[in-house]
Order: sequence, then structure tokens, then C-alpha cells
Amino acid sequence: MNELQIFDNEDFAKIKEIENSNKGKYTGFFYVLEYGDFVKIGSTKNPYQRLMALKRNAVNYGNLKIGRLAISIPHTNYVENEKHLHEYFKDKRKRGSELFDCALEEIIPDILTVAEYRDDSEKINAKADMFLQGMKRFVMGGANL
Repeated sequence: MNELQIFDNEDFAKIKEIENSNKGKYTGFFYVLEYGDFVKIGSTKNPYQRLMALKRNAVNYGNLKIGRLAISIPHTNYVENEKHLHEYFKDKRKRGSELFDCALEEIIPDILTVAEYRDDSEKINAKADMFLQGMKRFVMGGANL
């Protein structure tokens, strides 16, 4: 399985399918988007919704062109990967933003070696279940359930 899928502007509707297949899961995505003359590195659980918001902002506030989008496979440490990528590419960062002064194809090889994909869904679900059971005991005044 490819760790990154790259979509052209005319293929963005396919991202909605990816988002829908991830509903109700603990996983999310990091993405790299051609944003005007820069790339934007971010993370989200809802990549299609995020892409549409970024597209509106680009047009409405900067008259910027949105280009291709590289999106990761779903994984639970997607926010950590975003932070790690920001740190890794900090020398290319446009000061005070999530934008980087580079081309998408320039950074993809590094992303493929830097990003780590984990699925801790079972562990997260077990913690959530323990929390829920604890809350039930609390609400019930310590009664055994």
C-alpha cells in the first residue's frame, strides 16, 4: 500500500470517499497541499472538509491557486507526524505559518522516509472503555456494574 496518495485538483472528489471510509475511527491523515507558490503541511480527520475550507480561504483571501494534494494513509499518530514534518522542514518554513517554500515533489521523498504510521486504535478504544466504565461507576455512586 502506498503511504501517500497524490490527487490532482480535478480528482479532489475522491478524497470525500477516503474521508467517508474513515468516519467513526480514531485515525486521521496528514496532508501536503500545493498552496499558491508554497506547500502547506497539516493534519485532519476530515481531509475533504479541510481541503474545501483551505480552497475557499485561498480564493477568498489570497486569490491563490490550489494545486495537487498528497494525503497519507489513515493512522492514529497523524498529528505527531504533522509536527514531525514541520520540524523536519523548518528551514523551508515561511515564517509564522504552516507554509513551506518548496515544491511538492521536492519533499515527497523525505516524507516517505520520515513519517511513521501507527494504528493504536485498539489501545485508544480500551482507554475510552475504561474511562466510560469509571464514569458509570462514579455516576452510580460506586455501585458495581
